[in-house]
Amino acid sequence: MGKRVRRLAITVFLTLGTLGTLPAPALAGPIDADRLAIKRSATREQLTFSTRDPSWTLPPPSSSDDGPGMIRVELFSSAEPSGATLTIPELGSPSVWHVSRSSDGSVLGFRLRNPDAPNGAGDFGAALLRRTGKLRLIAPRSGLTLDAPQGRVGIRITLATGVLCALFHDDTVAVDRPGKFVGKHARAADIPDCDTETLGGTTPCGATPGVFECMGECPAGEECVVADPFTPTCHCVGPASPCGETAPMCNGSCPDGSTCTQTSAGTFTTCGCLAPGACEDYSTYATCGGTCAPGTACYPYSSQTGQFLSSAGCTCAAPAPCSCGGGLACPPGQICRIQQVPNICFATCQ
Repeated sequence: MGKRVRRLAITVFLTLGTLGTLPAPALAGPIDADRLAIKRSATREQLTFSTRDPSWTLPPPSSSDDGPGMIRVELFSSAEPSGATLTIPELGSPSVWHVSRSSDGSVLGFRLRNPDAPNGAGDFGAALLRRTGKLRLIAPRSGLTLDAPQGRVGIRITLATGVLCALFHDDTVAVDRPGKFVGKHARAADIPDCDTETLGGTTPCGATPGVFECMGECPAGEECVVADPFTPTCHCVGPASPCGETAPMCNGSCPDGSTCTQTSAGTFTTCGCLAPGACEDYSTYATCGGTCAPGTACYPYSSQTGQFLSSAGCTCAAPAPCSCGGGLACPPGQICRIQQVPNICFATCQ
């Protein structure tokens, strides 16, 4: 089968949906953390985190609520690497935040009291941030199921002034059983950064800003590939996925050892199964040959979908002139080149 080259080029800014966005961090890094406790019983659950590491920077008051702005807390564990996210949104007045100041007016810290959490004021029932480096968070849930021992738990806290993180593992785990995890005295020196993988988590399959490709974790045997090159979106596809459902990547399963390949490269890309030896690339994709099913012939093609997805190769298609409707036939020595952007498609023999 002719070699097909696929590329997903993406320039997007991913937001957090209804959670809003955070300002660009001024500081990022691991911290020493005193304690992380997650406990669940039949009627109650609680998350508690505390640190006195002075290396992080206290956010300035938010102009809208006299609080520290949005706070996002992410938890990852070996048992639940996809993790969980809890937030305190940037709140308008009146606020659940109380700010304390020194005699000269500078901020000493923030205290949150939200006994009815989770609610519109966030997931945390209490929070304390002090200029000395003290940080304490209490929530009535963690988002982790705690159905099994967690192995290790990483926490990442994103403030307006930076990203803090800690990993409780090995000798810093005091209790680890279904329904309860307690970690003590996590060391900043144990981890090099606050990346998801460093904290024991995984990044789900998705479009990655700045890297220009689909990246992330998929179930065993599946691959993270483009689903819609215009949105753009990504999804997990593997051998168990039927060939006809895997456009535009065409990497699903076929019966009897046949190969899943692109059968049209126009406005509506389709995939189909070709028997071994059918329509192979004899030198370059401009020279194709081999057997095809009755009513079809072997053609080279080159397809560019916007700036996001390109593919080229040889495939069996109906003997129709090169067009956006799926025909690939061109005069000898030329190939059908198709360029597509949303709602516009161009096809020409070159």
